[in-house]
Amino acid sequence: MNHYRLETKAHDALSTRAYDLLTTLDPLTCSRTEIHDDLYDPLTNPKLTDPKMFKADLSHLLRYPPPRGYDRAKELLAAYFARFLKVDVDKKNLQLAPGVTGAYDMLAFTLLDKGDSLLCPAPYYGRVTNDFKERAGVTTLPMPISDPYNPKLEVVDLENAYNQYTAKGAKIRAILLINPQNPYGNVFSRNEIIDVCNWATSKNMFVIIDEIFVSSVYYEAEKFESFLAYRDQLHDADKVFWVWGFSKDLCMPGAKISVIHTTHLKATKCLSRIELLQPCSSLAQDFAINLLSDLDWVEKFHKENVRRLGEQCSLVKTKFQEMGIPFAPCTAGFYIYLNFQDYLAELTHEEEYKFWRKLCDEGVYLSTGKYFNDSRPGWLRMVFSCEKGMLLEGIISVNVFIERCLYPSVCH
Repeated sequence: MNHYRLETKAHDALSTRAYDLLTTLDPLTCSRTEIHDDLYDPLTNPKLTDPKMFKADLSHLLRYPPPRGYDRAKELLAAYFARFLKVDVDKKNLQLAPGVTGAYDMLAFTLLDKGDSLLCPAPYYGRVTNDFKERAGVTTLPMPISDPYNPKLEVVDLENAYNQYTAKGAKIRAILLINPQNPYGNVFSRNEIIDVCNWATSKNMFVIIDEIFVSSVYYEAEKFESFLAYRDQLHDADKVFWVWGFSKDLCMPGAKISVIHTTHLKATKCLSRIELLQPCSSLAQDFAINLLSDLDWVEKFHKENVRRLGEQCSLVKTKFQEMGIPFAPCTAGFYIYLNFQDYLAELTHEEEYKFWRKLCDEGVYLSTGKYFNDSRPGWLRMVFSCEKGMLLEGIISVNVFIERCLYPSVCH
């Protein structure tokens, strides 16, 4: 049973693609209104209301923007990467896009054909499926990570998944790597990324590396290196595309700004053409120019953001350890992946959905493992980047619920 389907009738005036979109919705789409209408206590950050950050260049509103973005915006992005990622990038290799979702869609159109498949280590952020499927018609295939408590990228696992899917007729043309990982919150090493990239390009596949949480690593012992720092060590770096955006590290999803780094000349030309259909707006670029002109302020913001993420994560880990709920060892991002398998009547995604729905009824919204294409039922992701009182209220509600849960462990 698909709990995320919306029953509707086909309309002759709509395309088949539109009908597919209307009849299959992801849980994020289904729950957005419910979540926004029932927020516990939303908190705003007054430090981000400095009007100088929102100063627009009027001339930019009176002219079409240049292909791939304003030079000044890309120059400042390059300066940001140099300071915070310790990498030197050429602005000519940067392509602006309207958020990472937009970047995924542009890359899907450019690199893949309808009916092609994309391989992705799973569990992975659920919107990936929609971003590649809804317009480009590309299917995302999960490659299960073997150990949720010690997530690793293993070429042998990817090879096995590749062989199994291709034996069934799948045409796998690319692989997507999200690092730091979502929902596990772990970091893959330089060697893991290099090995997977070389394996993929040896099979003439493209690689998309999404580092949307690159500046959200709060565990000091974690030595995270951006892919851009070692891309020149690959056998075929032209086939590897790097993506980053403002939504996570800068906590600005509404800005809708992302950047693609590529040295693939033909892909660059294609991305420049299709950008006309979904450009990064001039207002958004002006905002980025104003914000990134003060990297000292951005550095203070990053330090405070990482401090708060680490503090909240430590709090969450302590509380769930006290409750006896296992979790993946997160060191980055703003979430923790929790194992509630002991509270399911059966280890099925149907029982996972029932458990999730009851939590929603208690006023707590987590994300189901099924949404992340996790083959192991019973895992749910909790976001902890909220006001501390709200977070504690949510944890208390979870604790009260599981203490009176009707389904104790009967399956192990």
